[in-house]
Amino acid sequence: MKCFYHPAVDAVAICKNCNKGLCVECAKDVGNGMACIGRCEAEAAAVNEAIQRGKKSFEKAANTYFKMALWVALLGGCITAGGVITSAKGGKGGGSILIGLIFLLGAAFYYSSGREYRSRD
Repeated sequence: MKCFYHPAVDAVAICKNCNKGLCVECAKDVGNGMACIGRCEAEAAAVNEAIQRGKKSFEKAANTYFKMALWVALLGGCITAGGVITSAKGGKGGGSILIGLIFLLGAAFYYSSGREYRSRD
């Protein structure tokens, strides 16, 4: 591949913004990639910043899922325990037990979703 701006010179990098081949003279390192010097540096830096924000948002989403899993599990555990206690005293606690188990299943879903978001980092 040849440099877009100097067709006689071999390219050593590809611009992160415009994907043009660049020679040593035309390439500028912008941290996590190369950019056309004086042309695409700001745009490539903005791409790097957007990638970092995306990584942080996945981390925040994972933490939110883990917190929701905890609260839904606590709620499901309380409802299930209430149903078990009611049934032990001769009452009708089967519905509460079922609802509690559904909440616990939901907690497992939240937990697995949080792990999935965490693995995308």
